[in-house]
Amino acid sequence: MINKAVTMFETELSELKQKATPLLWSSAQGNFGAMLVDLQPSNRATLKQSIKGFEEALEGVEQKEAPQAWAAIQGDLADALHALGQQEKTERLSILNESMEAYKNVLMVCKRQEAPLAWASILSNIAMIFQRQGEHSGGGHTLMKSISAYNNALTLRTEEETPLEWAMTLNNIGVSLQILAEIKQDSEVLDESLHAYEKAIEKIKPEQTPLGWVTTLSNLYTLQRIMAKKTSEIDFAKKSVANAERVVEFLTSASDTEYLNLAKIELEKSQALLESLS
Repeated sequence: MINKAVTMFETELSELKQKATPLLWSSAQGNFGAMLVDLQPSNRATLKQSIKGFEEALEGVEQKEAPQAWAAIQGDLADALHALGQQEKTERLSILNESMEAYKNVLMVCKRQEAPLAWASILSNIAMIFQRQGEHSGGGHTLMKSISAYNNALTLRTEEETPLEWAMTLNNIGVSLQILAEIKQDSEVLDESLHAYEKAIEKIKPEQTPLGWVTTLSNLYTLQRIMAKKTSEIDFAKKSVANAERVVEFLTSASDTEYLNLAKIELEKSQALLESLS
């Protein structure tokens, strides 16, 4: 069914290219690329095909003539490159760099004062790329850029107006801080990471955002286990076990066997640590 839809769209695009204006064709080409990503968001071949489509679409639209259309295609291109960069190994950093440049191009049109939440979303994506780059290259300076960009996004993603976005951004800050702490062997930065996770989980509800809740609470109990190992404080170990049990209980009720098995393994690690410290 998917292959048939793609073939039909490709045929229509080929015919449209001969008849339509460059802008109309570019818009259709961009929509085709977006459709491919929606159909198979984790398929590398599909992502590469969609990226090619976005790049071809950009050839028919000028920033000065149609800034919004140009920025929309740049945003789709950035998202597809970002998704591909997280799957690739040998070319990960170069693909993520391309993604960042595309996001920066969007910011040439999407202004903070005109579209604050969209601006914050793009900045958060840039921050995540810095995070990935710092994680894979061991770059403390790059991770600091990630944290700075996330904090800039938080100036618009406020706890009062956008609590979920605020909380997930805090979770991402916690991740960057944790990676930075491991690189620098800095216990104070690790404390900052723990505090970020604790604040984030207060605003995330499992019934509203299950994946965000599981991700953040998993980050929290994993770091609590790390803290227990470093400090030999039993309270950290108890909290790690309690939070891991919450995740296992939730995934059991949700019948999510894939993540449940992983969560059970993590719970056993926390329980073993608690037993060794008791």
